[in-house]
Amino acid sequence: MAIFFAFFCRNSDVDQQEAEFIDDEIHLTKTPIISPFHQRFNRLDKEEIRWAREQRLKEIEMWSIIREIGSYLIFLSVLYFITFSNANSNAFYQVQHLRNFFLNTNQNENSFTKISTVDQYWLWLETSFTENLRAQQWYNDEPPRNLSGYINDKTNRLIGWAIIRQLRVQSHSCQIKSSVNNLFSACYDEFSFLNEEKRSFEPEWVNQTMQISNQSIARAFQYQSTDRLQGYVYEFRGRLEYLKSNLTELRRLNWIDSQTRIMIIQLNLYNPNSQLFTAIVLRANFLPTGGIKTQSQFQPISFTSKLIFSFR
Repeated sequence: MAIFFAFFCRNSDVDQQEAEFIDDEIHLTKTPIISPFHQRFNRLDKEEIRWAREQRLKEIEMWSIIREIGSYLIFLSVLYFITFSNANSNAFYQVQHLRNFFLNTNQNENSFTKISTVDQYWLWLETSFTENLRAQQWYNDEPPRNLSGYINDKTNRLIGWAIIRQLRVQSHSCQIKSSVNNLFSACYDEFSFLNEEKRSFEPEWVNQTMQISNQSIARAFQYQSTDRLQGYVYEFRGRLEYLKSNLTELRRLNWIDSQTRIMIIQLNLYNPNSQLFTAIVLRANFLPTGGIKTQSQFQPISFTSKLIFSFR
């Protein structure tokens, strides 16, 4: 029975596959096998080799330029991130407000940017600047409650206290020509670290000892040299009336005279509404010719800002 079923009941599909395999074997035996090692290649001539070499050199140079451009773009991306990660949308308005507030740019007569004489500098210092350092009465004459330490705009708070420091040149720091010796009694050169005055004096720039009860004024004539400060320093400490009286006394004692070359005012503010710190430097350069050149710097700093990408 097994022989009968195997012979008469075979699967036709199996017989067809076997026939195909046999045909394939016959075809393979008739087809010659060519080894790749026996194939013959055409050799390149000198021109083709030179062209191939030039193409390869151009390709190497191209990838070198692409890598250089890529590294430069990465550098710009890191620089952009570091620069604008500290950006604050309120920084511009904060600086603009403080410029108008301290420089008094809205007035033509008492503006810091238009100071050209020593009297104008004292006028701006005693009135505009000093009065803005302390919070005063509101528009309805109400006292400024809970605003201790704030400046007069009542939105920015002083960090520490404001200071003003002076850099001076030594007496007789330059020589007078013999032809005009009878016209001038002294000559004071431009400021440099070689002719900087570093001695300490008594009030009114004298060497003899003077009895003065106000230590703030006495320290203003003492030279200080620390890591942060250098020069003759006066600190704006105390109430507004006390500050005004001290400045009046400093003016009477000729704290700013012909040897004064640089006056620098420094103060730091914090605005709780915008969470911005602002470092302010107001500088006045006293020229040997008698003029004054003013400079100002307002640097906003944010320690809590985050990088925000806006798409428009």
